[in-house]
Amino acid sequence: MDEGPLQDLRNELVRAYKARFPLSGQQHERSKTVMVDGGQHTLRLYEPYPLYVQGASGAYVVDLEGHRILDFWQGHFANILGHNPPLITEALVESLSNGYGLQTGMVDVLACELAELICQQTGAERVRFTTSGSLATMYSVMLSRSFTGRDLVLKVMPGERRIRSKIRSHGFHSLVCRVLGRDKAVRHTLRREYYRGMLEALESSRS
Repeated sequence: MDEGPLQDLRNELVRAYKARFPLSGQQHERSKTVMVDGGQHTLRLYEPYPLYVQGASGAYVVDLEGHRILDFWQGHFANILGHNPPLITEALVESLSNGYGLQTGMVDVLACELAELICQQTGAERVRFTTSGSLATMYSVMLSRSFTGRDLVLKVMPGERRIRSKIRSHGFHSLVCRVLGRDKAVRHTLRREYYRGMLEALESSRS
């Protein structure tokens, strides 16, 4: 396949991108002086440099030049209500204005109320909130292996893809599967000690 026309197209797109978003390029150079690779997540560090935003509302984000851009990314597809929906922001403002701590590091009633709502809507028996997708993945793998006594975990692809001879993964969620699934010493230790404890706790909760 002739790469000439394709490479010409890539070069033209890069030139157009740099011409439209020069302030993002300047900001990225600044970010690289204090941040590894200039950012905090590999998926956001696309070439020639990522788009830096200064605001977001609904289906749109606003970049440093002030361009209003339709956003199909939506926070790694987590913003099911769009960016900064009033339903959420107004409730947060009210709670913070009334002295509710955004992060106290302690337990509170709202967590229980949210868990009750999730159980009612999904039929789940209990809920464990986590602080990251990595922990959620790790807990689900450990619990599944403990309950079934099986070793194998089916991972839906593509969890990795090859781009310009570099392996890119979907965050550290994939790393959890590698550690728990490929390292036999870690796997056997976890199964022998941690899984046993989890299974005993599960059986205890049912009695």
